[in-house]
Amino acid sequence: MNKRAFLILAFTPLLSPALFGGWSEMQRLTYRGNEINPQVVVRNDTVHVMWEQVSGAVSYIRSIDNGLTWGDVIDLTENGHTGTRANIVITEGYLVTGWMDDNGAIALRYSANGSNWNAPIYKYTIDSQRYTFQCMAASGDTIYVAYWSSIRDSTDLMPYKFLRSPDCGQTWSNLLTIGHNFISTLNMVLLFANNYLLLAISTETGPGGFHILGYVSNNYGQTWSDTIWISPRILPIAQQPCISYNQINGQFAVGYMDYRYQQYAFYGDIFIRISGDDPSQWISESQVTDEHTSKYPSVSFIGTSLKTVWADRRYYSAGNDEIFFNSSEDGGYSWDNPQRLTNTQSKSIYPSIFNVLDTIHVVWFEDDTTGNNSSDIYYINYIPDSSDIINTNNLPPSLFTIYAYPNPFNSTLSIDISAEKPGDVYISDILGRFITELKYPKGISTIKWDATDKTGKTLPSGAYFIKNKGGGFKDVLEVMYLK
Repeated sequence: MNKRAFLILAFTPLLSPALFGGWSEMQRLTYRGNEINPQVVVRNDTVHVMWEQVSGAVSYIRSIDNGLTWGDVIDLTENGHTGTRANIVITEGYLVTGWMDDNGAIALRYSANGSNWNAPIYKYTIDSQRYTFQCMAASGDTIYVAYWSSIRDSTDLMPYKFLRSPDCGQTWSNLLTIGHNFISTLNMVLLFANNYLLLAISTETGPGGFHILGYVSNNYGQTWSDTIWISPRILPIAQQPCISYNQINGQFAVGYMDYRYQQYAFYGDIFIRISGDDPSQWISESQVTDEHTSKYPSVSFIGTSLKTVWADRRYYSAGNDEIFFNSSEDGGYSWDNPQRLTNTQSKSIYPSIFNVLDTIHVVWFEDDTTGNNSSDIYYINYIPDSSDIINTNNLPPSLFTIYAYPNPFNSTLSIDISAEKPGDVYISDILGRFITELKYPKGISTIKWDATDKTGKTLPSGAYFIKNKGGGFKDVLEVMYLK
């Protein structure tokens, strides 16, 4: 794989979950043979898992001891109702679930800790019975809902709509239009973080071509940005978006499956796009896999470390899809070696990941392909033991990553650096002549260079090279300055 940044540390590939330090044995959470599409969220030691049933119900289970033992399954849909496109989010005070009810309403339920749930709340809109891909985010008592309406508006296009409730579904804002669909929409995800709402959509932008597009609001959904192209615009083959937020540096990460190296749309590679401080600006794309056999990614930050899971069929000749895991210790710019988490006779698909308090929680469902035609929910977690903990004070200064953007640039270059110790980068010209040096602190930081030398004189257009000072780091990053 062509990595754009260098990182010394790497994990040993996982052959068996029980044999790799920290990973638990996988647990089967359900036995009804009717369970699909799980999602997991966590607060402290309580793990919450919600999923849909093939028959159309929405169900829930929790563990109050960090995944060691589990309570009883609770069916959240009422008798006579079914639900699809289920979501679960956790806020400072509530656990909130939502889905598309079969009667055309948006259905919501909430709970303080998962033990007791309020009665379902049904919100009807002018698009009832004519909408799909409902997705949800929440903060405190406020719930945000977006969906795609199949009712064409005055533009003769099918709009993306938005609603906000400040009191857990008791009252609602007016219905707003966020944007419009191109040809068709595959799925949507919504996240609220750092006072931003980010809606990421997989949509067909041309015959047979798909992009991940986005819309951003910085005023709680009252107004929205124009359409933002998150996946590379020249490569219209991205699907299955997922979102996470880096609380350390304020960046968003959107993951997706992209089949640019694969002629079929069903499998491809997992890519991650990283935003700037503002999620309307997307500055970097990294490639997590290179086997062209992956789909259904899920991402989650823990500090500045970004974790991802996905379903992978690289060993399909020996069985079925399996769940794989990977980690980026520099916020999504470079990646370790993929680890295989499952090895079953069933098809392992639709994983979901959530990180909290140094613990990684993963759920997925096993689709039995041995003739039983059943599916159930499974769980695994990773809790670091003492052998996994790295003393960062003793790490060599060569543990260093660097990424520069935009490249080429014509004004100011932003240089993202992740380093275990403070240091300097040298900038030189194409002949190796010293231009200037820039200092960086310990940790993740962004430093700026305005294409001037050490005296402040503006340089001519051309190629320049950035190199870390000392520590044995030999890689050089080339940038292009164009006036």
